[in-house]
Amino acid sequence: MTEIAVIGGGIIGLAAAEELARNGHHVTVFERDGLGESCAAAAAAGMLAPAAEVDATPPATTRLAIESHRRFPAWVERLRSASGLDVGFDQTGTVMVALDADDLRELVHHEEAQRRAGFETRRLSREDVRALQPSVGPAVVGGLLLPHDWQVDPRQLLAALAVALRSAGGVLRERTPVEALERQNGAWQLRLPGGETVTARRVVVAAGAWTPGLLPAGARLPIRPVRGTVVRLAAPLESRAVVRTPRAYIVPRADCTLLGATVEERGWAREALAGGVFELLKEGRRAIPAIDEMAIAELAVGFRPGIRDGVPTIGALDEERTLIVASGHYRKGVELAPLTAELVRAAVEGAPEPMLRHTDPRRFEGG
Repeated sequence: MTEIAVIGGGIIGLAAAEELARNGHHVTVFERDGLGESCAAAAAAGMLAPAAEVDATPPATTRLAIESHRRFPAWVERLRSASGLDVGFDQTGTVMVALDADDLRELVHHEEAQRRAGFETRRLSREDVRALQPSVGPAVVGGLLLPHDWQVDPRQLLAALAVALRSAGGVLRERTPVEALERQNGAWQLRLPGGETVTARRVVVAAGAWTPGLLPAGARLPIRPVRGTVVRLAAPLESRAVVRTPRAYIVPRADCTLLGATVEERGWAREALAGGVFELLKEGRRAIPAIDEMAIAELAVGFRPGIRDGVPTIGALDEERTLIVASGHYRKGVELAPLTAELVRAAVEGAPEPMLRHTDPRRFEGG
């Protein structure tokens, strides 16, 4: 028997489990695949971008992102200390660039939205952009600097969370899918392969786009898979500054460059499509011509957990707080991980937390 079973070993599941374990709870995480093999974070670029995405994000989610963003530096430093692993956290900042006059007009719209939300931003000339990211090409005509939009490496973050979880006394069971979840005799029964059954007092379902299929009968959430493809290129850029155009983003790592991302409503089909990859490469090379000379190291495909109203669902589904969900983060799972972990612990412990009102999964009942 375990006190708390967490279903899902992605960024959200591991962040919640680590937070619970280091605060004295006995936690077991059940991950259906190997660490990082199929979760959305395995294909994510790891941008921490509350400002760049403010005009495409519901206000409630923006408020959550701002709160989580404030926690991020201390959170990753704690994980680094607990795990001994680097997570690729970089605070160089983000440059939104314009490639033509239409893009410049769109940048003005972005700047107005960012300033209304209280974000720091600065208009950049072509020369200013090149000073921050020397790899940009002549098509770039201007930009906006977002100094507090950062990046982290999700794959390295997953590894650090797994080590920190185990260091705190938690258990991570990889390649252990949960086949059924049932309530019996005042506890939850998790049916595993080979006829094994695990009993838990509480369950946290944090399985991303797979969450609806793991909930017991009668519990429904409007979460769906939204496929995304990211091109991993086998060379770095001259600066770690992230570059965003209206149609693509380029995230420089220490040893590679990520180009993303498609947004495709195609169910669970995992294959990367040539058309989507072509559009990413076409846009990426306009901003960064050096992409033409980079080898393609990987086409990473993941499934974001899209949700109907664009606000993550974090909280209890029952009055006794025995069944907790944490999903529906869409493109912000990595960014919202520190805050989500705290909110899951508050839901488990019954602590007063006003932000849980905005993420209450029961808001979808009856509709």
